[in-house]
Amino acid sequence: MPAVVRIGAVHTGEFSASSPESLRDRLVDSEAKALITADGYWRRGKQMALKGQADQALARTAVEKVVVDRRLGGEVPFHKGRDVWYHEIVAGRPFPGIRATYFGDLGPNFYFTKDRARMDEMGNIRITGRVDEVMNVAGHRRATAEVEDALSQHPSCPRSPWSRPDDPKGEVPVAFVLLKKGVQPSEDLKKDLIKSVDRHIGPTARPAAIYFAEDVPKTRAGKIMRQVLKALVRNEPVGDLPTLRNPEGVEELQKIVGYRG
Repeated sequence: MPAVVRIGAVHTGEFSASSPESLRDRLVDSEAKALITADGYWRRGKQMALKGQADQALARTAVEKVVVDRRLGGEVPFHKGRDVWYHEIVAGRPFPGIRATYFGDLGPNFYFTKDRARMDEMGNIRITGRVDEVMNVAGHRRATAEVEDALSQHPSCPRSPWSRPDDPKGEVPVAFVLLKKGVQPSEDLKKDLIKSVDRHIGPTARPAAIYFAEDVPKTRAGKIMRQVLKALVRNEPVGDLPTLRNPEGVEELQKIVGYRG
């Protein structure tokens, strides 16, 4: 989805559990030319087939290409000439209408979404944030994603760093920490988190402040509203809050950071 948004492609999303009829209506109404789906997904410990459902929905639509992400790895219906595996087109030529300049960061055959991720020993991929969200800390360029990744190496599993202005350094990292259930905030824990950043990145990325919070502002889809966090630590207007899933949490964060607006 970030790649689709970044290239400016007109798109729409559909819930994976929707019926073929519901998906067909969406495809017809939007006059979609391509469908991005997966072979299946896990739900409550069970494998759920998805590609077959998508195939049923494609009748009497204008869809020309179906991009399939291999998540389960089993056998699925595959229509030669129409269906392509996601991992094969990543290095392929772009769809018509996509400017070639979007594929220039890593050479002519790759498109870089500007998302940072890491893979664990089981092959699970965790997206840790945007690599183009950068802080300038005393002349050192640091991505908020790499600071968040360093913090998340701690077993208490915190997240959500941002930056605030600082006269001598330009900017300094600030972290909003969401702790695992049962973990209590403390000054010793703050010191341990700072050591984690020192160990994985270095002292230039050391957070100037760590705020323990029960929640951070999120959209109804669960995406963290980082611009709200940024506004809080910079004492800037936080913007429109009714669209948040948890707008009441912003007031609590304002108290925690000493927000002056």
